[in-house]
Amino acid sequence: GLDHHDDTWSREHGPSLRRGFDALARLLEDLRDTEAPGGGSYLDKTTLLAFSEFGRTARLNARGGRDHLLTNCALLAGAGVAPGQVVGASSDLGMAPEHIDLATGAAGPAGISLKPEHVMSTFMAAGGLDASELQSEPIPALLA
Repeated sequence: GLDHHDDTWSREHGPSLRRGFDALARLLEDLRDTEAPGGGSYLDKTTLLAFSEFGRTARLNARGGRDHLLTNCALLAGAGVAPGQVVGASSDLGMAPEHIDLATGAAGPAGISLKPEHVMSTFMAAGGLDASELQSEPIPALLA
């Protein structure tokens, strides 16, 4: 129900996303508020990753909708993840992704282009797993 390439985008996309974000928030709250065996909350012992396989263009297409775009966003939360961090940026010109300094998460020309494998390496590192087979560095700015 999220594939709105036409004028349904303006009516349906936001409410559909809201339902998904509200469900994710309820999950995080439940994990945070539920005591885990051995102490702490389940969120203290769980690393959560949420992202889509594609993003959407910033500009409306000729049908009043938004097309697929290779840039994207992801949410990491829970065990091993530094809370309240935002990593990445998009340019003012065409909303293209900016290069990112992995250590700080800040945009800058000396950084690199983030890829899905950076997010997966970070997710695995936060969960205490070996991500060496992904051949990609984790994003230290996101690790607790």
